[in-house]
Amino acid sequence: MPVAYIPDIKRRRIRVTPADPVTLIEMVASVDRQCAEGMWTFGVVLDLRVIRKPPSIANAQAFAAHVRAIAERHGPRGPVAMVARDPVMFAGAKVYKHFSARPDPHLEVFWSADDAEAWLDGLDQKHRETSES
Repeated sequence: MPVAYIPDIKRRRIRVTPADPVTLIEMVASVDRQCAEGMWTFGVVLDLRVIRKPPSIANAQAFAAHVRAIAERHGPRGPVAMVARDPVMFAGAKVYKHFSARPDPHLEVFWSADDAEAWLDGLDQKHRETSES
């Protein structure tokens, strides 16, 4: 199944919603698209609420390595808010966070999409305040 990818240029945010089951190829394609379209630094809401089975550890590691390789060429990725409803998927998202390139205040896992959006809004506000100083 395809991954829904909805950019919001005005808010500098992308909502990525994979279908269940999601494949490594589909997730790699979504970050490749983000980079190719010049949106690498945009905030991302990765909505995993329909996914019931987390990726294997090997796939989580492979995806994290792919993101790191892009970041080495293009700089740090924008903040990512992962949203999971299922406890197993929530734990899987935490495992991915562990494998990510960043010890990150810019990668977080949430139970609700509203909390994820609020977190990204807060980061945007901090960025604006820092830019204005």
